[in-house]
Amino acid sequence: LFPFLMLAERNFGAIFWTVAFTLLLFALSVAVFSFESWELFISETLSYQQRVMREWSGVFLYMMPTFFAALRATGLTLREIIGLHYNPLTRSYRLGPGVSVNYMVHCRPDGLA
Repeated sequence: LFPFLMLAERNFGAIFWTVAFTLLLFALSVAVFSFESWELFISETLSYQQRVMREWSGVFLYMMPTFFAALRATGLTLREIIGLHYNPLTRSYRLGPGVSVNYMVHCRPDGLA
């Protein structure tokens, strides 16, 4: 949405310098690492990302920093999840929907009922 805001405000100077700096960084990366690095990124990395999404396999899964990816990579299946909500003013907590910050999970190894 930011580019549309720049266009709506007719801030062509910011658009020009953004494009110019992006092209400069691209040219610098080609000068330092050669264009082959871009070709390899497009041919190898993008196809690897698609394979990870389709088959859920590969080394990348063990490097993922998210908790849920780590569960899957170690062979655990998420069975239950519930949000833990704490109110510091009343010093009380409750369990309920909404797992964006604090949550508790129940997991089982794959293959167990």
